Amino acid sequence: MVTITLSAAGAKKAASRLREFLASAGIDLKQTHAYEALAQAFGYANWNTLQAQLDSTAMPESEASPHATALIEPLPSASNADQIAMSSTTPSPGTDAWLRRFIDSMQRGQPNFDEMTPELANVNRARFFRSGGPLMQSLGAFQSLTFRAKDPSRTERAGQFITATTRSVDIFDAAFEKRRAEFTIGPLRADGKVEHLRWQVLPTAEEEATIKQRIVDGKPDPERQDLLTRIIAGEQEGIVAEEIMTPQLIIAMKLRWPERIQMSQRLGKFVSLQFLHVDMRGWDIYDAAYENGHLIWSVGPLTTDHKLDKVVGR
Repeated sequence: MVTITLSAAGAKKAASRLREFLASAGIDLKQTHAYEALAQAFGYANWNTLQAQLDSTAMPESEASPHATALIEPLPSASNADQIAMSSTTPSPGTDAWLRRFIDSMQRGQPNFDEMTPELANVNRARFFRSGGPLMQSLGAFQSLTFRAKDPSRTERAGQFITATTRSVDIFDAAFEKRRAEFTIGPLRADGKVEHLRWQVLPTAEEEATIKQRIVDGKPDPERQDLLTRIIAGEQEGIVAEEIMTPQLIIAMKLRWPERIQMSQRLGKFVSLQFLHVDMRGWDIYDAAYENGHLIWSVGPLTTDHKLDKVVGR
C-alpha cells in the first residue's frame, strides 16, 4: 500500500495542475472550479470543507510530503485509451466472468446479490429497486465486454490525512444495444465474492461536448435551478414534490423521507440558493443556505419530459 499525505498547499498545487491539464484539452476552467473539482474527487462536498479539514491538521511546508502535488495525474484521453489498455495487460482472475453474470442477472431482473459481500449486496439491493434495474434494462441487449485498464488509485480518508491507496480495481467497457457503460470491479475474494463494484452509463460524444461547453460557460441550467427550488420548498413544508420527479427518484426520496425531514428541521428556514459550478459529470452544484447551516445540492440532467431524475443534497 502506498500512502501519500496531502497538505493545504499541496491541494492548491494539485488543483492548478488539474486546471492546466484541462486547458491542454481545450477546457478553460476557472481556478475556483478546479478547487471544487479536486474536493469532489476526494469525496468532500466542496472546497471549503476540504480546506477546513486540511487547515485543521496543517503542517509547515518544509515538513509536507514532497509528493503532495502528485495526487492528481493527467486523466487519460480517448486518444491514448488503447495505450493504457495495453500497459494494463489482463484483468484480475474471474472479474470478466463475474461481470458477465452480473449483467445477465440484472437484465433478467434477478441480480446475483449472493455473489457480493453482505455490505455490497445491501447497497446494490437498494439501488436496484430505486433505479439500477430499470436503467440496466433500458440499455438494450448486452453485446460485448472489453477490459480497458487497471486503476490502482482509490482515495480514502485515514485519520488526519487524505490518502491514495493502491488497491487495484479493473475497469471494463460494456457495449449494449443502445448505449455503453463503464464498470469498475475489485478483485474477487477467496470465496469468489466481490466487495467493490460501481457502474455508470457513459455519455455519448454529443453529451460529452455539451458537458465541456457547460463547464467552460460556468452557468446554471435555469430549469434545474427552478425544480431544485421546488424540491427545497417541498421539504420545508414536509411534502414530496412528486410531480417534478421520475418514479425512481420518488421511490428514493420516500425511502429517505424521515431522514430528509429531520435534516430540514435541523437546518431551519431556507434562506438562499447559490450556483457554484458545473461538475465533470455535467451536474449543476448549488450551495443552499439555511438559518442553521448549509447543504450542497447536486442536480443531474433532466429527463426528456423535463423531470428530475438524480438529485443529491448533503
